[in-house]
Amino acid sequence: MNLKRMKFTLVFFCILSCSFLQAQASQLIMEEIAKNDLSLSEDKLSTWVILSINNDSATLRKTDALKRLSSYLTTIQPTGYKTRHSGKADDKRLIYTVANLSSIAGQHRLFVFTEDENGRVKEIRLSAI
Repeated sequence: MNLKRMKFTLVFFCILSCSFLQAQASQLIMEEIAKNDLSLSEDKLSTWVILSINNDSATLRKTDALKRLSSYLTTIQPTGYKTRHSGKADDKRLIYTVANLSSIAGQHRLFVFTEDENGRVKEIRLSAI
C-alpha cells in the first residue's frame, strides 16, 4: 500500500512539474516579446518553430524565427501584454496561452503553443487586432 502511494505521489509531481515548465516557457516568451528582448528565448523554443505574423505563416529554424519576430517587434514597439487565458489544444498535445500585446502600433493578439512532452515553444502567432 505504501509503495502504491509513493508511485502515485511521484507521478503526480512529475505531471505537475511538466505543466509548470510549459506555463513557465509561455510566460517567459511573452514577457520577452513584450520587452522586445529575445536574447534568452532560443533555449525555450523547439528546433523548428511555426511563426505566424499577421497571417503570414512559416516553419522556421528557431534562430530564423527569432530574427523575423524581432524585426517585427522593432517595427511595432511593444509596450506590455496581458494574459487572457490558457488551456490545452484539441489534440491535447499542445498547451496554448493567449495574450493581448500592447504596442506603439496598436493592439495585437499573441498565441504561444508549447509542446506537452518538453515544454518548449512550438508555435507563435502574432496578429494585429
